[in-house]
Amino acid sequence: MAKCNTRSRPSPVTYPVVRLALWACGLDVFWGCGVFQRYLRRLKLNWFPPAILDTGQGFKLGRS
Repeated sequence: MAKCNTRSRPSPVTYPVVRLALWACGLDVFWGCGVFQRYLRRLKLNWFPPAILDTGQGFKLGRS
């Protein structure tokens, strides 16, 4: 009979620690920068609207 070595199996604490590490690595640390950048872009378009706005869908919007 083979002797069971307890060192070959990871401890039960390992699994939650690994899940927490994978979750933390998946977080976007700079998500606030993207939100702020979208806010500034919207503010700029409100204060300084372009003469013709390219929608990227094949047509352009202009003031009438």
